[in-house]
Amino acid sequence: MSGLSQSGVYTSTHNRVERVLRFVGAGVINTLFGYAVFSGLVWSGMHPQLALAIQFTVGVLWNFQVHGRYVFYVQGYGRLPQYAVSYVVIYAFNAGLLWGLLQLGLDAYLAQAVALGPTVILSYALIARALRPNQPEVVQ
Repeated sequence: MSGLSQSGVYTSTHNRVERVLRFVGAGVINTLFGYAVFSGLVWSGMHPQLALAIQFTVGVLWNFQVHGRYVFYVQGYGRLPQYAVSYVVIYAFNAGLLWGLLQLGLDAYLAQAVALGPTVILSYALIARALRPNQPEVVQ
């Protein structure tokens, strides 16, 4: 299966698999960065929900750079608004899940670690949509 890339060049399914693998690699880096920020803020005495809000705010700018440049080859900041909207949805999902896990009695560190899996899956779906090429895919 082939599709048009952002530059108008046909891409193979192999290239899409490479993009998913780059997304996973970027996700590991972004997750470690975000979890370090979150953990550091909680460790310093901050409430977990406030720590999450700060971590997501900082994370939008950090992650846009990593995803945009390394995974989707986006230049400039033209897609930052769509990316930021994706992160608002991701944040709301993560915050709700964190709240629920805290209500179940999990401590903040474990609750956020458990919430990462479902949040990462949602993140890929929304971020790929926000940073995808403008041209429609062509299936041959």
